[in-house]
Amino acid sequence: MNQNALSVTLFLLTSALLLGVEAVKTQGRPRYSFAIGAGFFVLVGIFWTPLAEAFPVVARQIVSITLTPSSWFILVLTLFLLLRQSWSKKPDTAHDNNQYEDQNMYFDETNEQIASAKSRIDALTVSAIDLQKNHEVLTASMSEIKTLSHALRDQSNGHGAKIDSHHDSINALVNTVARLNERNRAIANREMISEIEGQINALYQGLYYANAAEIQNIDWQLWKLRETQWRVAIRSWSERGSFYLKKDIWSQIKSVPTESYLEEFSFSDRDFPDSETIHRYKTFCLMVRRFNEIKDEVDSAVYNTAFG
Repeated sequence: MNQNALSVTLFLLTSALLLGVEAVKTQGRPRYSFAIGAGFFVLVGIFWTPLAEAFPVVARQIVSITLTPSSWFILVLTLFLLLRQSWSKKPDTAHDNNQYEDQNMYFDETNEQIASAKSRIDALTVSAIDLQKNHEVLTASMSEIKTLSHALRDQSNGHGAKIDSHHDSINALVNTVARLNERNRAIANREMISEIEGQINALYQGLYYANAAEIQNIDWQLWKLRETQWRVAIRSWSERGSFYLKKDIWSQIKSVPTESYLEEFSFSDRDFPDSETIHRYKTFCLMVRRFNEIKDEVDSAVYNTAFG
């Protein structure tokens, strides 16, 4: 092998070394490009003599480049920079140990904060009297839990097991807060439902009449106005109760089967002024029956959510 061929071979193999180093360091698709380039230079360097004989024009150009001092200077400088970069990335063990100790102290403090938030939540008394107080404590605790969760994400490097433990604690607190919020809402809704039931019963007293003498003395214009108010109260009650029974209560109450109108009632059709009034009064009576059938079920579901 003559001197020119040796220079070209060394130049190509050194170039292949540079590309190989980059292939090892790089991630993704560029890694394959560097690897292919390194392999190409290795093959050309190994088979340089037959390639130079087969492509003399190209060979002369490559020889002129490799014999130029500036080409070798650039190649050596690039190799030096790559090696220097790898040296600068050596881990600082002392710094890492200090950082690890600082993060351990942070996680210990976080444990104390979580325990403090949990103790405040556990101390809550769920009752109608303490509802506003509970809401304030829950709001403050939830805000603290969210802050801890964000802080944990920022301090997660190298502490996988501790992060999992802290997230489990936070998730448990979030679930506890959610259950207490649901119970507090149920307490408030229970009071509202009870109030609406009082309105329904008060309106009912001026709507239902069982015998002919009472029915014949009804002011039907006033009765229809009062019955409309009763329907509004029933619908409002149904919308709140539907959340706890997980079904559409209002549709069940207002949907009266046709055959129900053929049942026997304590009054007669001839006691009413017209067929429209007969139909509306019977519909009212049948809706009252459906309301009474569902009422205990709703009250029980709300109570169990609030105090169960």
